[in-house]
Amino acid sequence: MTRPLKGYALVLGSALLLGTLGVFSKLFYDAGGEPFTLLFLRFAAGGPLLVLIALARREQWPPLRGISLGASLGVLQLLVAFALFEGFARAPVGLVVLVFFCYPLIVAVAAAFLFGEELGPRRVRVLALGTAGVALTVGLPDSANTTGIALGLLAGICVAGLVVSARALTTTGGIAPLVLCGLMFTSPLVVLVPISAARGVELDLGGEAWLWAAGAVVVSVVIPIALFYTGVQLAGAGAASILGVGEPLAGVLLAYLVLSESLTWLQLLGGLLIVAAVVVLSWQATRPAAVGNEA
Repeated sequence: MTRPLKGYALVLGSALLLGTLGVFSKLFYDAGGEPFTLLFLRFAAGGPLLVLIALARREQWPPLRGISLGASLGVLQLLVAFALFEGFARAPVGLVVLVFFCYPLIVAVAAAFLFGEELGPRRVRVLALGTAGVALTVGLPDSANTTGIALGLLAGICVAGLVVSARALTTTGGIAPLVLCGLMFTSPLVVLVPISAARGVELDLGGEAWLWAAGAVVVSVVIPIALFYTGVQLAGAGAASILGVGEPLAGVLLAYLVLSESLTWLQLLGGLLIVAAVVVLSWQATRPAAVGNEA
């Protein structure tokens, strides 16, 4: 297998594994777990594992200032996890996943304002297409699950903030992406440990609940992050951004197959529009020379 092809496979595998988070979370709740417990385990286990992987790969660690900046992004990472886990507990997984995946559209707009990236008429039309997809996915006011929509959007906005901030830290701050992930997933423990001591954490779980919790941490977080950055080194960031659309597709499909969830045809159409818009935006980002020729 050639290096690029192996990279494509690793990135696609990463996206598909990331899409399992909703199903593992729902199964964990059905087995007697609660969202806060899963939130605590995500960082208490996932953070140290990512740090160990970064150390095993001999990634270069930044000076103290870089470590502090990277760790500060743990606030956004904590908000993302909170919104997703609460969303999965209160709304259909497929709905939360599709609304959450609007974050690449937010990143495209933010990059134009913060980094001076030209949107151009074509990208504006693509963003409009994606926005229409979000509207269809949300549905009509009388039928919408407002809690799930709000939590999905909160997670998407926070991830967009993470992407933009991480871009600045990895390009100008010189922080290796995998090291940054380790910092972001470890620093939330500064907040979670005192909260856990005050309110308690339900760890008296059955074997089935622990199995799903391990899946939500290892299969949905640690392994896909490691696969993603290995794949990016082989295939390039452009291909990785396009193949990342496998995440919402896997999330919706697994919710249908495992949890027997279903979405309306308008919501599915909205999801397809979101995915299509992200693919086109990612493809355009790999062709910088064409941006100036947009009409």
